[in-house]
Amino acid sequence: LIHAERILLEHGVSQVEIEASLVLYERLLRRGFDNLGEQWVERSGEMLQRYRLVKQLSAVET
Repeated sequence: LIHAERILLEHGVSQVEIEASLVLYERLLRRGFDNLGEQWVERSGEMLQRYRLVKQLSAVET
């Protein structure tokens, strides 16, 4: 994730939004993403809970 954020910053992107499953949701919160809300989506006839997350990007020393 750090590598992807660095590439986005190099291309002038200052914010990233992602839709995540419950499995990834808490991990992304720990990585600095903010929750924009949850939604339900249908995949192959099943309803799945998704979370819309956003993060303001900034340069990070690694």
